[in-house]
Amino acid sequence: MPATPPGSPPLRTPPPPRQTPAASAPCPSPDPGIANSAQTTKQVHLTQGPTRLIPTGTRSQIPKGKNHAEREKREGLQVYLNGAVSRLLDLGRDVSPVPHPSTLYISPSSTTTAIMTATTTYALDRPISETGGPEHVRQALAGSAVEPANYSFHADDGTRLVYHVTGHGPELVLGTSPGWGPGINYIVSGFQPLSTSGRATLVVLQTRGTLPSAHPADETRMGSRHMAADLDALRRHLLVDKPVTVLGHSNGGAIALAYAADFPSHCARAVLLGAQVIGAKDQGPIFMRALEARQDDPRFAPAVARFRSILGAEAGFAGDEDLTEFIQAVLPLYFHEPAPGVAQFARDTGPLVVQNWANAKQRAADAQPEAVVIGDLGKVTADVLIVSGSDDFICSVDASAQAKEAIGSKARHVVYEECGHMAWIEKKDEFFKELLAFLP
Repeated sequence: MPATPPGSPPLRTPPPPRQTPAASAPCPSPDPGIANSAQTTKQVHLTQGPTRLIPTGTRSQIPKGKNHAEREKREGLQVYLNGAVSRLLDLGRDVSPVPHPSTLYISPSSTTTAIMTATTTYALDRPISETGGPEHVRQALAGSAVEPANYSFHADDGTRLVYHVTGHGPELVLGTSPGWGPGINYIVSGFQPLSTSGRATLVVLQTRGTLPSAHPADETRMGSRHMAADLDALRRHLLVDKPVTVLGHSNGGAIALAYAADFPSHCARAVLLGAQVIGAKDQGPIFMRALEARQDDPRFAPAVARFRSILGAEAGFAGDEDLTEFIQAVLPLYFHEPAPGVAQFARDTGPLVVQNWANAKQRAADAQPEAVVIGDLGKVTADVLIVSGSDDFICSVDASAQAKEAIGSKARHVVYEECGHMAWIEKKDEFFKELLAFLP
């Protein structure tokens, strides 16, 4: 039995260093999907839809700050396994040199693997402006269609944070990435039915400790409740006085829950999607039963075996690459139907390295008694929409039911059958109909 509940999975011993083949010409671009013409890639065969290619021998060029060198040091690590990166499958087929500066995908054809140039721009591909965010949001709330953009501001403790603004409409929805390092791309891409509805302006925060948002000077200030306070600092930065809607998925749901509990006068509505509920009871046994239920299914068996391989290990992940590869291996477990779910999530996410510094530091912070939020949910005055998938293996229906009970009559719990951790992917039409009906 793991010592930590789902959302805080067990530990892993780092593998020995791997030899990475050298690229013929290192790619200077921070986007690993943009290759130099002298480079060679591996072909990714994925029949369910396109996924990004990464040049052989390159990795996402995430700057290694001073704090990055202080890797984990055998402290307990938390991997809220609620998000992942593009799953690079079947990396065995050589293809022609990649033309520069194309961003490459595999054709969605189920019978071919023709390469085509993609036009997708992910949220974090855009430049970051130091000013202009409040005015952008003011115009979007007034109904003006403004080009999506990234901005930065400083939290109350001085940490520089990045946020993305997209869509337009009278309701301000403050979203957040999970705090353990996957970033905002998958939220921004996946929630286009909301941002293009004309009903809401969506502002999504890249949580502290996940670059390009900065690492806080005080590394203990990496908990979900610290990130909830950042959401309120963002609201104030945007010069918004009226109560807002907050939205979060998985650990992002824990952040949104903390916001609703800690800032009730500023929270009108909260949307919790497959939410982690810090302090929910009995989640360890529920998690283990979910793994056992999938172990004989060939769609999930390799992922179950990989997950079990880290149970009870003494040390954490060796770094970003190690954590990323683990997430890739267990990603099928997040879906009722893994093939289409993984493919869509890859399209939504783009190439992303999960940042293990954030994972380690949030784990340590959320292990403190003050991080437990379920006992404070009686303070919530907002209307709350809680969404679960019946097959969510990592953030259970039971945990969300405990949150609903603690909040009381202001909360509504919707459970989708034949759905895993990401309802907006596997139950897209039903979910967005429910979400838009929930908003004013």
